Amino acid sequence: VSQSRYTAPNFISLDDQVLRYRFLIDVQGNGYSGRLKLLLGGPRLVFVQQRIPRDFLFESIKPWKHFVPIREDFSDLIDNYNTVVENPVLEESIIHSARSHSAKNLTPEAAIWRWAKLLNQFTTVGRIQQSRSLSNA
Repeated sequence: VSQSRYTAPNFISLDDQVLRYRFLIDVQGNGYSGRLKLLLGGPRLVFVQQRIPRDFLFESIKPWKHFVPIREDFSDLIDNYNTVVENPVLEESIIHSARSHSAKNLTPEAAIWRWAKLLNQFTTVGRIQQSRSLSNA
């Protein structure tokens, strides 16, 4: 089966995007995407469109530390772009912070730890509820 059947004529792989562009924009979609998690580990600054709902990643990353925020309507994109272009130290700092965060928190080991923590919370809540039920009986 030809690969061209499954890709658009102007398709650019994620790897090629990272190699080709200085800045990347992560745009909100209609479902789950792991793209932002991959982009934060790369050597490029990422602009992130505001979005709801947010997944677990947004509990630990901070605007202007790990990414450049942009409003949902993109109305501040040019201003935020200019801020970064005019301040290469800020650009490098954000890239470094994002990559460090990614290397520490977006690994298979970190995912397993997060699952274990969540499962422990659910079992703890279940035990508390069960204990309350038994003491009220």
